Amino acid sequence: MTKYVVYQILNTEKISEKDKKLVQDVRFKPTQTDVMMTWRHYRPAMLIEANDLDQVFEIGNIGPRHKVQKFTERAASVSVGDVICNIGESYPLQRCYVDSFGFSEISPSMTQLMFPISEPLFYRMS
Repeated sequence: MTKYVVYQILNTEKISEKDKKLVQDVRFKPTQTDVMMTWRHYRPAMLIEANDLDQVFEIGNIGPRHKVQKFTERAASVSVGDVICNIGESYPLQRCYVDSFGFSEISPSMTQLMFPISEPLFYRMS
């Protein structure tokens, strides 16, 4: 079993009008660029124990609930535009977003910008 953190855009009230279009795109037809451009609005929403990304999606939608640890009451089911990252000693590291069909990997160069080594995984909790 691997632990995965699911990042979601949780509070859309504080998003500028300019970013609202990008957020809308991310939620319906995401691209890696859209995810990167809206990354500052993502927050860790939940931790899920699963064998793979498909199981993260399944557990994040239908359970079992004991495998989901929500970080906030605003956490929603896993859906298009969410970013999923494995944590711990799981290799290879996976950084993906939920795409319209399946998952798309976030490139290593974008991953370095989104997850700087010097910052702890949950630096975006507040």
